[in-house]
Amino acid sequence: MSEYLQNRSEIIDSLFEFSSGIIHGDKGTELLKKYESILSQVYPEDVLIVVDKLVNTGEDMELLKTGINKVLNILYTTINEIKTPVYPKDHFLEFMQRENSEMDQRLKSIKPLNRLFNKVSDPVELKAVYADLKTKLIDLQYFHVHYIRKENILFPIVEKLRDDHKCLSMMWSFHDDIRRILKSLIALLEETEPDKKALNSLLGNLFFRMYAIRFREEKILFPVIFKHISGDEWNDMLMQSAEIGYAWIKNPEKEMLTAGSFTEGSSLQDTEVDLGTGKIRASQLMMLFNHLPADITFIDKDDRVVFFSDPPHRIFPRSKAVIGRTVQNCHPPESVSIVNKLLDAFRAGQKNKESFWINMRGKLILIEYYALRDTEGSYAGTMEVSQDVTTIKNLSGEKRLLDM
Repeated sequence: MSEYLQNRSEIIDSLFEFSSGIIHGDKGTELLKKYESILSQVYPEDVLIVVDKLVNTGEDMELLKTGINKVLNILYTTINEIKTPVYPKDHFLEFMQRENSEMDQRLKSIKPLNRLFNKVSDPVELKAVYADLKTKLIDLQYFHVHYIRKENILFPIVEKLRDDHKCLSMMWSFHDDIRRILKSLIALLEETEPDKKALNSLLGNLFFRMYAIRFREEKILFPVIFKHISGDEWNDMLMQSAEIGYAWIKNPEKEMLTAGSFTEGSSLQDTEVDLGTGKIRASQLMMLFNHLPADITFIDKDDRVVFFSDPPHRIFPRSKAVIGRTVQNCHPPESVSIVNKLLDAFRAGQKNKESFWINMRGKLILIEYYALRDTEGSYAGTMEVSQDVTTIKNLSGEKRLLDM
């Protein structure tokens, strides 16, 4: 056993050295010759460990992503030939695979249109091709719920089970690339005369990234984590998935799900809480939070998520798996520095509040962060409040209670 572990350690070290060389532009032919025997022995878990080590070097994420793409292209045959688990029917990962199959069918339906608009010159026919392509790309955008379930349900569980989880932040960054490319493609097709060269380039990038992520899910991430997560946890993840939904496939029937470690009921619901200005039962307090016209998330002084409200229609997705997760891991790597800058300002007492607003799906969303401090003024955490203010922004005149 010790000999086996030593051998794996040597393979991991060599894969790290090879990957670092690729990332920093060393000669590929020389690297391949030097590490050829090692590369044929790489397993999916080795890839997770090495990517984690690479992200921990603090290297620029875009440089890392480009290098890892090259490394995984080289390792494709080796990894692809390794047998993967067959997941039970209606298992969390089996649903993920079903969605990937649906995604594959939709990408295949786009390819003929890609070839067609490069051949067509008639303006009327070309307009019809672009319209069809736009419809298919809008439909493809719905795949974002697949990524949302990964980011908000699967990733937090993996983070709790494995210390070497930085590969997840890189995968999240690729998700965001796909989202941006799809948005850019649809915007381009809304132009009077879309640039064919730009369309071809964006479609090529889209296909590469979506297929690359599927390969990394089904051949690397899923097989490695399958053996680490318990049956109850998988079922909990299915229950949390019901609110987020699935891409193009039917949600699992609620009757087939049984509660695991996360249950709807709680003995605390009958506990009376003294809030100073009144006493209220925990169940009533829960109702108050969940009926506020805003989403609330509380992050403690150690940057860990400890609570979020659960209104019927959340603005941003949350799952119970996020409890205990660091807020840094709740964001793609490109925005972590901004998160840390805000939290540092709160801790130092330089700020007590910060506001942002964005346009999302035709709505104006206000996002506010508040530094929470105890009676002595010490930093105790941060509260995030997100609210749809579209209606509020459009208010005019006045409406009194008596006008009802």
